[in-house]
Amino acid sequence: MTGAAENTVPTADVQSVAIDTRQPNLSDKLAAALLTLGDIEYEHAKLMTAAQIISLYHFDHYPIRRESGGPTAPWNLVPRLIAAHRDKTARVDHPEIAKGRDVRASEAQHRAAMASKEPGQKRPRRGAIPSRPFQKGHRPLSRNNFGNKIQRGQS
Repeated sequence: MTGAAENTVPTADVQSVAIDTRQPNLSDKLAAALLTLGDIEYEHAKLMTAAQIISLYHFDHYPIRRESGGPTAPWNLVPRLIAAHRDKTARVDHPEIAKGRDVRASEAQHRAAMASKEPGQKRPRRGAIPSRPFQKGHRPLSRNNFGNKIQRGQS
């Protein structure tokens, strides 16, 4: 062997790897954006396709709920994992929606009652003020002895 052959690094047969030169489409961009949230580990994400990553998320209408007329605009959508979205919907959204419905019903009932009254009509009297616990003629004795001292001529 010659000295030149000893200094060369043996090269293995390298399989040619196909390099994807296409521009990323919207699915790829969305999957990449969702991965930046940190919900999916990097090693797991490398094994998944863009469609699989996207399928793990739902988009929550926040801050304006869809039920309240919230638009489907980027500023009103928050990506959440499916389980987290279902949990928030059950624990936060449904109770708040029910309370709002109850308040609106109560307000409508109040407005209907106010509209049925004639102007200047007074509300009915609720009842007399309850009497005192002791009888009117009975007065408890005063603890103040000042009056007794004056009558006896003491100062």
